[in-house]
Amino acid sequence: MARRISAGDLDARVDDPRAARPVRAQDEVAIVAGALDAMASTLQRKLQTEQRFTADVAHELRTRLTGLSAAAELLPPGRPAELVRDRVRAMRAPTEDLLEISRLDARTEQVDLAAHDLAPVAERVVRASGTDTEVRVTSAARVETDRRRLERVIGSLVANAHRHGALRWC
Repeated sequence: MARRISAGDLDARVDDPRAARPVRAQDEVAIVAGALDAMASTLQRKLQTEQRFTADVAHELRTRLTGLSAAAELLPPGRPAELVRDRVRAMRAPTEDLLEISRLDARTEQVDLAAHDLAPVAERVVRASGTDTEVRVTSAARVETDRRRLERVIGSLVANAHRHGALRWC
């Protein structure tokens, strides 16, 4: 049962009525099974609550960002309007990430796993970032992951490095 739960089957229970041998109430094993089933039910409820919360927050943020974006378009041209639009754009990426997480949690979106050579993906993302970033490949690496999500992670790393990192010459 523990393996099934860790694999994502939150409906797994020790005292499963579909099981070949139902657990008898007087067994000591039945007591442990009951405790494990209660724990699994509690864990399932907590995870579902967290998933609903993530989805609700993401949708609320996106709704407000859409309104803010529309309002920003009504501002007269100038530096304040540019700053507001820039901040709205900056908030869109983490909001979309939250939405994606909630869709993955709800299993309404699937991960497209495939093997990818890491260097060409990183080089392509860095080129598309428009930043002055150099990619040095010291050894070949292959990863099995969803390419679109890998590209987002690399893009975030590059953006964060430029935003928060100090320029160092080696």
